[in-house]
Amino acid sequence: MEVRSVLWGGLVGLATALLLALIWALLIRVGGLPEGPALKAAYYSGFLSALVSGGAAARSAGMKGWLHGGLGGLFYGLLAPALSLLIFSAQRNFLPLLLHAALALFLGAVGGILGLNL
Repeated sequence: MEVRSVLWGGLVGLATALLLALIWALLIRVGGLPEGPALKAAYYSGFLSALVSGGAAARSAGMKGWLHGGLGGLFYGLLAPALSLLIFSAQRNFLPLLLHAALALFLGAVGGILGLNL
């Protein structure tokens, strides 16, 4: 297993999430997009970031796309909420974080399969 590839995938996923958040913020501010649909889009952008994270991890490793992709997605799925807790310091429930990490693991594995084979 390539640990460096997993870390790279998590960082690419985080950069993707930040870029998508910036795009949504600009669309709200400049484009007049209502906040309701933008919040849903921002929520789903996190899942897209997990998919991209898995693809980047698997492509970097060059083998075992589902494993490296899943671990890259899981790393992103744990890193993003941890940074959110550090920045906003709000109390969170553990179960939604666990479900988010599990979904990031699954989406990362799918992204890893796609990233390695496409």
